[in-house]
Amino acid sequence: MTPVKGFWHHFFMTSTSLPRRSRAPRGEGERLRGDILKATSRLLARMGSDEALSLRAVAREVGVSPPSVYLHFPDKQAVLVAVAAELFGDLEHTLDAAAADAGDDPVAALLARARAYVIWGMKNPGHYKVLYEGTLLRHITDPADRSFGRTALLALISDLERAAAAGALPPPDDTERTARLLWQALHGVASLRINKPGVVWDDPEGDVEALVRAVLRLAP
Repeated sequence: MTPVKGFWHHFFMTSTSLPRRSRAPRGEGERLRGDILKATSRLLARMGSDEALSLRAVAREVGVSPPSVYLHFPDKQAVLVAVAAELFGDLEHTLDAAAADAGDDPVAALLARARAYVIWGMKNPGHYKVLYEGTLLRHITDPADRSFGRTALLALISDLERAAAAGALPPPDDTERTARLLWQALHGVASLRINKPGVVWDDPEGDVEALVRAVLRLAP
């Protein structure tokens, strides 16, 4: 067993070996919180896994001691939830912008949103894996946090309803079920392209449009 004295000597020697960040002036704690989130996001992008992340690694990335992280977040899960909220927010903003740029045609908006979903995943593979293939969401117990990602689903439902109301596609028997089927199909496209980079895939935008039309039984 390591003597107590030896333990603390090792602890302080390890802590002091970390790169040091200058102490933030009074009132700049919020900036440190933001730096912690940015550092966590960078690490997740590189790792593609929330399980492999440690708060010690986050502290090292920021340039502070681990206790500084705990001043802003009680545990690793709290940091991950905060980062997930930002990532889902960025994804949802990207999808909404793509749909808006498509104009008034509801089918064009639906196709644009679907393409943007897959492209976001391909451009952010590490983050996509954390959000949709990691264990993060399985451990969330707060009902408010469990709704992460649902905004994107609701937007997809709205696109389907608008297209049906305009007569562009037959009214689905269950719009939410149709949206979920479409979401599953899009996830398959994004996930396979991220996880199987050695496969020679066709153009993602063309594949997405063909997939959406097939799911909704729309003529090309």
